[in-house]
Amino acid sequence: MAKQMLIYIQEEQKNMLSDFSKVTKKSVSELVREAIDSFLERYKKKPVSLSDALRISSGAWKGREDIKDTEMYVRKIRKEFTESFEKKSNRYAKKISA
Repeated sequence: MAKQMLIYIQEEQKNMLSDFSKVTKKSVSELVREAIDSFLERYKKKPVSLSDALRISSGAWKGREDIKDTEMYVRKIRKEFTESFEKKSNRYAKKISA
């Protein structure tokens, strides 16, 4: 059974899909499903290697406004994780020593 999904695409992509839809007499949804099937078929044949995964994901965070400095962002995340871990460890230590 088909499931509905909301995606964001570029205006040019939308226009091209609309035009191609008219030419092929297929709905835009059908064209998108065919494109997804084609993409998935290509990657189903072989497992994605680490280098492929890195290449595919390269630029995934490009244009994000909330991350100005990657190094500072990573340091912040690590600090938050460490603080959370220490709190949980201390609570656990108190429970087992009681």
